[in-house]
Amino acid sequence: MTARGRIAVGAAVLACLYATTAHAEDTSDLEGTLDTPVTTTASHAAETTASAPATVTVVTAEELRRYGILTLDQALDFLSRGVTTGNPLHQVDVGARGVLLTKDQGNHFLLLVNGHAMNEPLFGSARFERGLGISLEEVDHIEVMVGPSSVLYGSNAMLGVVNVITKRAKDYGGPHLVAEAEPGKSWRAAAGIGLTFGLFGKPTELVVQLDGTYQYGPAFTVGPQDLGLDLASGKPIRWKRDGSIAGVWGGAIDDQHYAIVPGLHVRLVRGGTELNVFASSYKRAWPFFDVRTRTATTLNDPDNYERDRSLRFDLSHRLVLSPIVSLYGRLYADGWDNLQNGIDARAGGCVYPGTSTCHNVSVGLARWGGVELRGAFDWRADGAYVTTLGLDARRIQVGHKYDQSDLDTGKPLISSASVIDAWDSTLGAYLQQAFRPSARVDGNVGARLDVGEQYHPVVSPRAAVGFGLWRGGALKVIYAEAFRAPTWYERGAKELGVQGAGELAPERVRAVEADLEHRFGTHRLFFGAFFSRFRDLIAPHVLTRDEILAAAARGEIDALRGRVWRQYRNVDTIDDYGGEIGADGSFLGGALRYGLAFTSALALRSGTAPGDSQTLPVAPHLFGNARLSYSLGGNLPTFALVGRYVSDRPADRAYDGGFTPLPMAPAFVELRFTVTGKIPGSRASPTERGSTGSRPIAAPTSSVPSSP
Repeated sequence: MTARGRIAVGAAVLACLYATTAHAEDTSDLEGTLDTPVTTTASHAAETTASAPATVTVVTAEELRRYGILTLDQALDFLSRGVTTGNPLHQVDVGARGVLLTKDQGNHFLLLVNGHAMNEPLFGSARFERGLGISLEEVDHIEVMVGPSSVLYGSNAMLGVVNVITKRAKDYGGPHLVAEAEPGKSWRAAAGIGLTFGLFGKPTELVVQLDGTYQYGPAFTVGPQDLGLDLASGKPIRWKRDGSIAGVWGGAIDDQHYAIVPGLHVRLVRGGTELNVFASSYKRAWPFFDVRTRTATTLNDPDNYERDRSLRFDLSHRLVLSPIVSLYGRLYADGWDNLQNGIDARAGGCVYPGTSTCHNVSVGLARWGGVELRGAFDWRADGAYVTTLGLDARRIQVGHKYDQSDLDTGKPLISSASVIDAWDSTLGAYLQQAFRPSARVDGNVGARLDVGEQYHPVVSPRAAVGFGLWRGGALKVIYAEAFRAPTWYERGAKELGVQGAGELAPERVRAVEADLEHRFGTHRLFFGAFFSRFRDLIAPHVLTRDEILAAAARGEIDALRGRVWRQYRNVDTIDDYGGEIGADGSFLGGALRYGLAFTSALALRSGTAPGDSQTLPVAPHLFGNARLSYSLGGNLPTFALVGRYVSDRPADRAYDGGFTPLPMAPAFVELRFTVTGKIPGSRASPTERGSTGSRPIAAPTSSVPSSP
């Protein structure tokens, strides 16, 4: 069945659903209103997802528990709308509406935890898997905003914003212990506590959460790949330090696939003041080591690994001066470092007399801190006309270097390459006006100006207007732009196989979308259409033979040190268009719940050469999820089934080798069945008492996105 046919079938199913439930009793309308989720991510103000100036999905803690969701990327895949992830056995890539850029390490999505941005400036990366070090058990809800979102958040929010809000002590009281295991693969332990007490005469809440994950395997067996002779020695290529594997790459990989992730989160709330402290480490290895330059390394060597470490502080205060004026201030400071450790036993990869095995080390660090000030002015004190303006000033330090030494002696073999030692200052200023002139019309317009020392000023506007067309029916139209500043690594990478970049412009995206929603009782149908154009996308361009010779003649590279050379350039444009369809709701007073959301999209990438348009590797043209749960009530369990579908798509690097036919990753369906409930004799937590899976109906006190 074609994608168009699948959408037609989906529309018919939704129409039947509407026909069977359209005559719901009036009381169900009240249930539906109370069950409407509230978000603060889109405009820094509490509003329903229907009226927010963006497409937003709210995933609650109850849904995470009910459907057995263990990581943030699983929450995005199984419970959100318009988002899909790719997992190449290490850092998860996150895409939206048909655009997924492989090996970007999440740098086109902005990730927040309790309002604190987690993307770092050296690579732009954010961890959407276990590597974030945040326990899902302490998550209150996750707000997933799809579409360009730089108007309030600046760089990196090109595909959207994932905002994870953790629980306060009033919802996470007492001690908590977690243990889970996947036999033969991983184990995880977590411990937390939520305390409420008085501090200097004011009620105070404290949550402390520790989390540790150890994953080892599963093992892989890679088929033999004869890669010929080493051009430097004329002998078979050595793929092990001891020379036990030469000529043919492949075999068992059981030592080079692991992850070790300890994490700590502390959240203190006292009145309008909040302190968050995050600390984590993320060491991981995977069968094919290098994620950026794709350099080959020894086979199945546990010393081929990458490690992140981070320590982050965030102190904020919210002050309500009057029914009209409220102020918000935030101080933040982050430290992050990265280590890539690689072993290369090839003669061609270590062309130094007397050296048999090279030790390649790439070290990066980033330190940044800043202040955000925001004011909101509710001119009529009724939410009808609210002006928000803010400033975000940041000071950044980045460092990076690549070294190569003799593994056996430790003797340095080259001078440090890709040396980056720089400071930068950025300033973002934004203005937003929300208006509701009548019960049937609401809108939001705004713009942000971002200025940095390393790129030209960027303006990111947004305009959204919603119309109440009929009882329960609403149409929302949105235009938005966003950008991503070139990362410091893209600007400064200059090492073996990588030519230094010239001037890089920020990546840009423009998008327009329309969303039609109809609510009846406790049920909701939605349909959406969108178009986005991405331009000046930065990618590692493979140099032609003439470009290599010209760069060598200018003294920019040593052509004899590598056969393949790359340079980061603004080379790609993507046109992306498609539609979405879905439904969610409940029956039987909330005991039976369902939901589904499917996206069909076509994303075409074109480079500098005319006529080279192609679909994106790994990015599916059709994907979605569906879920169904039934609660027996009382102390009896809840049964739930959740699944996702991903269509076939070009395999990773499918276009790199001139393959005919094009290698395709097959379509798949992933299902999971869970049974959850209270252990007999145990005491339910405050959030579980009487819960039937309802969504939050009050605005959270702070916004936060997280990712495990």
